[in-house]
Amino acid sequence: MDLSFNVGTSCFNLRACAIIVHGETLLVMRDQKQPYAYLPGGRIKLNETAQQALIRELQEEIGIQAQIERPLWVTQAFFTESASQQKFHEIGFYFLVSCKENETLPTINNFIRWENGIEHRFEWVSFDELSDIDVQPEFIKNRIRSLPEQLELLLDFNQGSPDFG
Repeated sequence: MDLSFNVGTSCFNLRACAIIVHGETLLVMRDQKQPYAYLPGGRIKLNETAQQALIRELQEEIGIQAQIERPLWVTQAFFTESASQQKFHEIGFYFLVSCKENETLPTINNFIRWENGIEHRFEWVSFDELSDIDVQPEFIKNRIRSLPEQLELLLDFNQGSPDFG
């Protein structure tokens, strides 16, 4: 069971995300539902660690055996999803990830993978080009060149502040 549920008109989401870097490029993905690019990863299931979820999601989405190098950020994000206009409160765990030994990822600009009949388009985007595309979460654009050595806690209000009242 995914740790994602609706409360009224809002949705709570617990997500694990991969930062996969090749040189000065970042791997992002797109699907047919969203107008923006986002990081590989997905929802964490009940009784699953964020690390286990991310390894599972990368196997499902890309077909690789991932190795988590280190945690980077834990985020609390409050946003309205542009396609559905649904409000989200999302807790995200972001990890620097590489492929396990003897595993490789295509390093051409774009490649496609299918998961349960859904097309996922993957792109290697240069750090310089990130500022020119719609990639979520937006804080990645400013932080990708200087990844933290220690875990950081971030509040992400780029798409509006929550109503705490």
